[in-house]
Amino acid sequence: RDKAVEAAKGGKTKQAKSGFSKWIFGKIGDVGDGLIQFVDGALDFLDDVPIIGDDLVSVVTSAVGDNVLDIFNAEDDILLDVLATPTIIDTVALTPGNMSSPRIDTSDRTKRAHKWAHGLFPGVTTCGFDPTHVDEDVMFLLENQAMNKIFENDALVGAFNSLFQLQNESLDVTPEAQGFWGPVDSTHNVRHQLDAGLDLDDRLTYGLELIAPGSIGRRELYLWGPGDVFADDLEFSKLYFAGIGQVLVKAVEACVVDQCDARADGSVYVAPLDYLAQFEVKPGAGKYGGDIFFDARGSVTHIYYDGDRYDPTSPAWNVIKRHCRGSLVMLLTLINHLLGVHLHYSNTLGWAVPALPVDHPLRALLWPHIFNANGVNRKAAATLSLAGGLFARGWALTAAGGVALYEYERKNNPLFQKLTPRGLFHAQGLDAIDIPLHQDGLDFYAAVETYVASYLDLHYASDTDVVADAAAVDFIAVFNEHAVNKDANFTLTGKQSLVDVVATYIFFVTGYHTAVGSIHHEAIRPGIAPSTWYADESLNQGGSPPNTYLWKLLTFANTAGLRLPITGDSCSTEQSCGFKDKVGYQVPLPRDAHFHRDVKAVGYPDVFVDEPSKLLNIQFAKSLIDLQKTIIARNQRRFACDDLLPSVCRVYNVFDVNYIEVSVAI
Repeated sequence: RDKAVEAAKGGKTKQAKSGFSKWIFGKIGDVGDGLIQFVDGALDFLDDVPIIGDDLVSVVTSAVGDNVLDIFNAEDDILLDVLATPTIIDTVALTPGNMSSPRIDTSDRTKRAHKWAHGLFPGVTTCGFDPTHVDEDVMFLLENQAMNKIFENDALVGAFNSLFQLQNESLDVTPEAQGFWGPVDSTHNVRHQLDAGLDLDDRLTYGLELIAPGSIGRRELYLWGPGDVFADDLEFSKLYFAGIGQVLVKAVEACVVDQCDARADGSVYVAPLDYLAQFEVKPGAGKYGGDIFFDARGSVTHIYYDGDRYDPTSPAWNVIKRHCRGSLVMLLTLINHLLGVHLHYSNTLGWAVPALPVDHPLRALLWPHIFNANGVNRKAAATLSLAGGLFARGWALTAAGGVALYEYERKNNPLFQKLTPRGLFHAQGLDAIDIPLHQDGLDFYAAVETYVASYLDLHYASDTDVVADAAAVDFIAVFNEHAVNKDANFTLTGKQSLVDVVATYIFFVTGYHTAVGSIHHEAIRPGIAPSTWYADESLNQGGSPPNTYLWKLLTFANTAGLRLPITGDSCSTEQSCGFKDKVGYQVPLPRDAHFHRDVKAVGYPDVFVDEPSKLLNIQFAKSLIDLQKTIIARNQRRFACDDLLPSVCRVYNVFDVNYIEVSVAI
């Protein structure tokens, strides 16, 4: 095989390359031309970027271990062997010193950089160059200078695609590929098992020790109870009226899915996800779906799953609720988080802001909000959103199913229309029930809107000035060019239209990113929301099977680190300040919370030139800290369930500054 690689490269192979080829072929065995293509692409690239070559080989070779699935009696998944190693999770936040100046012209590099395609989302591309880091900033083991060299050109596009096409049989939802947790029927011949392998918490402990021994607690907003907490229908209802499902629940009369009215049977609210059953999953996998109906108090009444009706008297009731939770997290992960926040809102900013003149006021205003936007989105293109990538291995949709879901959501999901957060929330039709997402989220948006409007007042005297600003017009044109839904075009009619666009995008790359991205607790704790399950219910063991679960855990572990806090005060997202008044209700709670100081309004004033803009930026940070105090008071009331509907009695931390970063940087 070394000779095959050498022949493919025209007979020229350095000793280091030969050693690398010997190692990787010896480890992986007979996987055909796909691996040769990956090695060739990688080695060609290492010729161009020698500053990272030795480090890369060292990192990859040290990562290899034995078959991590052997304990579960599953076939070897080589990529999982390589990648399922302790993930370095940053628990120390970055500082403004990690951010480059917006007044450096990098437009030529942006224009020349490779456009990274996202295989699951045809037509969406990310710029391979990220201008927001200082060159020596280290991200994902390498300095930003090296990372830009990797992604600015297309040398590794084929390499990444080939790598994630290896061993695609490991994607199958079969006992042979997935394995089993603990004791099963003797015909499956489990040789080894975890102690109490069927215990959900033991699975989590095993996975964290293998992949994420560092803390992911800073991405856990508020914990659910132990064991099978969602066997309690009230707790299940809270998931949708006070937890991560709030973004999807709506009034039956506001539901645009055809069957909502016919299936409601007097119910008032619905989380309509049974349309997901139409999208192709891998052979052997259960379908995603579930229309969940609730009464006027937000209590679950019944569910339609794959067209069949279930209620609390149904023998499979708890199983169906688990499938619904898995469908919820799948949709939030792929559509609301990855496609929506990352590739619609953040990715659009990542294209539009660097295209502005270096002295343009919008460039300074938005610079902190695109920090590492291209960096994280190009990484997603190379590892997550391509066929055979991390999402494909951790969830059950086929590549065709993922693309079909993308096309459906692009056309039908209000998230991809030109709606402000007020418009998006209003479209849910929940005015009669005050859910925390709306209560806190609208206050957060008001603070963002005030900041943006005040800033634009400093730099534009009138609507005429806005419309006459050719750079601002071009800025909106770039927005429209890279929007997921090309039919939802923005038009610039004056100052308020610019406020709406800019404030909306800041909202989605900050607070809303927390709402749909910081779902680590629900996603990785076995039993809450499995990413994959067998269509044959007799094979299921209360959660995702081992192979799929470890891929999902790997995905979320790589999004658990800290970047830049929205307040500019690093201790806020490090959770070493701001928790003193949360003692009594918050779980998890920092050990030293009793001694915490308040979060400080540091902001990012250095990106601005003029003093009024600097002061306004600091005032924005202060307004969010003031909102934190309001949210703490609300959470105390929610925790006590003081004169509230039981379905909304849950702590909600999404718009608390201890959990919000200034950009989509991870």
